[in-house]
Amino acid sequence: MEYFHVDLGAQKPSFYQAQLNPYGSTPCLWDCGRRIPDSMVVVQYLVDKYAPNSGIFGSTAEEMAMIRLILANFDTSVFYKLAMCRDPTKISAAKAKV
Repeated sequence: MEYFHVDLGAQKPSFYQAQLNPYGSTPCLWDCGRRIPDSMVVVQYLVDKYAPNSGIFGSTAEEMAMIRLILANFDTSVFYKLAMCRDPTKISAAKAKV
């Protein structure tokens, strides 16, 4: 297994987008020659492939939909913006909202 640390900031190494993830987003998972970009897609892929009957995403269509909705909202929420931010002033303001 090969591991690359990529800074989440705006300037990623040139090889990252060219060779690993054409979207330029992180994380990007390579599994058996398949490229899986985007954090929520990576999580869903890993569960579907390696723990398909675990119930992690629910056991009914309704539960699965609600869990995926929560994950989608989390991905665009104040928590995600806080994790991606490098501006100390914005970080303080975001923490105040939490």
